[in-house]
Amino acid sequence: MMSIALSMMVFTAALLPHASANTRMPGRMFWEDSREVVRAAAPMWHFGRPGGSVRFLPILQKVLALLTPYLEIMLPVRGSPRQWQKPNGAASDNGVLGALKTGCAKQGDWKGENTPGNYMPTYYTQNFCTNDNSWRITYYLYFSHDSGHRYDWEWVSVIWKKDNNDEDNWYRAAIKTSFHKTSKMSDWGKIQNTINGWDDRFDQNAKDRDHAKVYVGSFHHAMFLDRYTTFGTLGADELEFRSDDWYYLPLWDNDLIDGLTLPDFTYKGDLVGQEAASTPHHMHDSDKICNDRK
Repeated sequence: MMSIALSMMVFTAALLPHASANTRMPGRMFWEDSREVVRAAAPMWHFGRPGGSVRFLPILQKVLALLTPYLEIMLPVRGSPRQWQKPNGAASDNGVLGALKTGCAKQGDWKGENTPGNYMPTYYTQNFCTNDNSWRITYYLYFSHDSGHRYDWEWVSVIWKKDNNDEDNWYRAAIKTSFHKTSKMSDWGKIQNTINGWDDRFDQNAKDRDHAKVYVGSFHHAMFLDRYTTFGTLGADELEFRSDDWYYLPLWDNDLIDGLTLPDFTYKGDLVGQEAASTPHHMHDSDKICNDRK
């Protein structure tokens, strides 16, 4: 177990607006208390309102309370938290603004830029990659559909590397983001917007802090490190609409769920060849997180 002093150090670094940049983590933490490492670099998610449409949360929730009509959930049977019901997903919205919300949880009433969103879970996995001796913590979101097919899993992976000294301290070296059927790699120090935690969450243009601001594409859900608010295409390549109308910063235990506790379901779309394959199990168990070839 992590010591009380170290726990307070990690918690304080996450909250202070101007704590030292890119807070190091002792290597033993990846083995002894990996959830602290998971929390230490969790992304700040942002979602947009393309064309003024209502944008809704991605969801795959562990829910034991009363259900509401707009939820599409992964539901554990009461009293048996490891038994799960596979979600049905929803048909593709085909880029129709009014259909973006189909099968999704309510984001919350929009009150302008940087409106806090309702609760949503972030799933994570942890890999050690021998090709570059890095630890990679990958954060996943599940969507009931995108603008091309039923179901969608997307992710970002924070890459930790050891300091070039004799001490066993690790720093955030890069971030890998899912981009349709490929991925992109960016140096941590070049990410457009980073923060240290809750108190500085609205800072812009700050470099090399602890959490990256990630902007989710509104149609195909590619993951971006910048905004693009010109409404010109329905989600192709770099022109996919993304903004900061809502945000969610997963810093607490119930925000972050071990993705390997989910069943290894297959998420096939409605047409032959369609499958949301970037599930926590698949990405963790294959070489895709460690393989940096596009």
